[in-house]
Amino acid sequence: MGALELDLQCPRCGSPDNDLYMVTDDLWTSSGLKSYECFRCLEEAIGRQLVPVDFKRGLPANDGHHHGPELRQRIGGRGSVVNEPKESVRPENTADAHAYVQHVAPIWRDRMDFVLNAALPEDCAPKRFEQLVGRQVADTEFELCCIPFFLYDVSLGDVVATTGDYVLDRVVRPSGRYTFRVYFGDEVGPKEGPKDQIAAELELQLGALLEWHGAKLLAVDASDGEVAQTIADYLQAREGAGQLIFETGRMQR
Repeated sequence: MGALELDLQCPRCGSPDNDLYMVTDDLWTSSGLKSYECFRCLEEAIGRQLVPVDFKRGLPANDGHHHGPELRQRIGGRGSVVNEPKESVRPENTADAHAYVQHVAPIWRDRMDFVLNAALPEDCAPKRFEQLVGRQVADTEFELCCIPFFLYDVSLGDVVATTGDYVLDRVVRPSGRYTFRVYFGDEVGPKEGPKDQIAAELELQLGALLEWHGAKLLAVDASDGEVAQTIADYLQAREGAGQLIFETGRMQR
């Protein structure tokens, strides 16, 4: 018996380049598609570009190795763990050696419709990227819908410009928001320990927006300078007590 050959032609648009992929059940149901349509037809059906959180994780169909560059960008790389710029927790010391750092649960995920890449601020080879999500406002301009984990001088809500292949180039319209990164070391206790209390106080008492990256890095967003100063004072006190290490996300003044 000969090998089984699969006809992967998209039944909707006829494209012969229909790579296998699997999105979440809710997304597929909402699309109204019924067969094995290509990702471009799926995007047309849902009215936006696919982003990493749309894909089921841990499946060979979504491993990214056998896909074309467009679908591979949508699926994204495998996430790394943590970063903090102070010497012991710089990206090269704390992030896994994967090509992409992902935002698994972007804070403004209800607004996002695009994925763009930003080179990490580190000297290593191969080059690694933070995979940002945003809302497209022009051909190569996007409002950021996530709180950066690694990048400096970029914040939630900034409108940024990219190169033609959607790599971050510059901020064109700052949002006026502020970013902090908080690193909880290995000595921090289990769930419901100090880090959970700190996160709750930041969010519920100080009005911060939060995104976790792994179990040790927390990206913190402040809506304006007054809130940022309150958060900075709080984090400084916690750092003085040995409970965390933190930084601001600004290098430029």
